[in-house]
Amino acid sequence: MVLIVVFSKPEKPREYIIEIIKPDSDMENVPQLSLKGFSQAQIDVEPGMIRLTAHCYRLDIETAPEQTNSIEKALKGEIDIRPNTHDLIKYVLESFDIGVLMVKIDDFIENIYRAKLILRQNDKILNLDVRPSDAVAIAVRTNASIYVKNSLLESKGEWVC
Repeated sequence: MVLIVVFSKPEKPREYIIEIIKPDSDMENVPQLSLKGFSQAQIDVEPGMIRLTAHCYRLDIETAPEQTNSIEKALKGEIDIRPNTHDLIKYVLESFDIGVLMVKIDDFIENIYRAKLILRQNDKILNLDVRPSDAVAIAVRTNASIYVKNSLLESKGEWVC
């Protein structure tokens, strides 16, 4: 059973998909969880830049310095005196027993990178369209893997080997 909830602005509708998965079903057969055509990325940041590296390609994604600062602190295991938004999201997910399965950076439309944050609570999977910077910041905090579409690495990435 699939429930599609559509939140729309007049110019661009967004779909958030909640799939109800039977606990005994094979997770490999859930299309949103498939890693075919994706590679796991290593993360590095510079002020205003997220660097995702996989299979000798490096994909640079520009973002606000606050975002890269948040990711860098999470990579170093540092926590500010007061939690930031990504810390709060992590705490909420933990409080409601929601796990981050993975992040998939999967598209580049209108000069904007797109990502999916894939969450699981019991037998429910939530596939959210998010900014890559937010997805990476949450994934790093929850030790979730980050995957990049191979065709995106090859078309937008730089060969670094």
